[in-house]
Amino acid sequence: MMNQIPSTQQLRYFISVAESLSFRKAAEACSVSQSTVSGAIRELENCLDVQLLERSKRKVQLTQEGEALLAQARDIFERLTTMQYIADAMRGPLVGGLRIGVIPTIAPFLLPEMATPLRERFPQLELSVVEDLTPRLLEQLRRGDIECAIIALPYEISNLASRTLFVDPLHVAMPRQGRKRPPAGLSSAALKKETLLLLQDGHCLKDQALAACRMVDNAALTAFRASSLMTLVRMVDKGEGVTFVPGMAVPVFSHCLNNVDFVPLKDAGARREICLCWRPDSYRRTGIERLAEFIRSEFAG
Repeated sequence: MMNQIPSTQQLRYFISVAESLSFRKAAEACSVSQSTVSGAIRELENCLDVQLLERSKRKVQLTQEGEALLAQARDIFERLTTMQYIADAMRGPLVGGLRIGVIPTIAPFLLPEMATPLRERFPQLELSVVEDLTPRLLEQLRRGDIECAIIALPYEISNLASRTLFVDPLHVAMPRQGRKRPPAGLSSAALKKETLLLLQDGHCLKDQALAACRMVDNAALTAFRASSLMTLVRMVDKGEGVTFVPGMAVPVFSHCLNNVDFVPLKDAGARREICLCWRPDSYRRTGIERLAEFIRSEFAG
């Protein structure tokens, strides 16, 4: 017979371990020690009088009972979290916690610029940021793990509400190679003569840039792919090729790289539409809409 009710933290740690099948990754995701996660899971198993996980030195996996109870744990945790966010919403549209996802080709260039004015305008807002690729962020959004997400269009976001924040033109980063000044613009036809460096699959910037240039992605297109823009632009700095860069990244990279020119793409549609999206039935929609208007007012110009 169960002598006590599982705690919110125990459920949170169990869900995190179940999703990652790793105590180390779960501890990192929850910003606690591995021993804290492990101890909480043992307490949860004792509380429920059932083994949830099979542990060995090589792997962690759910037991049959763990599989059955995981869905219940997610539902309970989501309801408790939603309860807190409803309470926050009652205190004001942008008061308390707000979980927001941002893609990696936006986060490093927008969030640092947004932090101070956002804190000054909404001092009671506690922003929690998840940085991940667009498909995973949208899955988390639809699942309720985050409240809203800043992504780049074009991208399929049916059944979600959205607000355009600003337009971000695409540039090409290319080695300076003795030029006194960079060209005013570059067409996609000129890129066919260059060694193209691309982001790995899953990054929508790569797909959006190739679509704007009417290029088809395949193994023969480039021999080098990276998971970060910084890696690609550093390769350009060493003369290894050219790459696509969003306009919002140009001021940041220009300060730290002396051998790279950032040239606007002249092709029609060579831009990203940066938007904030959320679930239409979200309890936080009023606050999210206000956040969208704030970002538009700060950065649309």
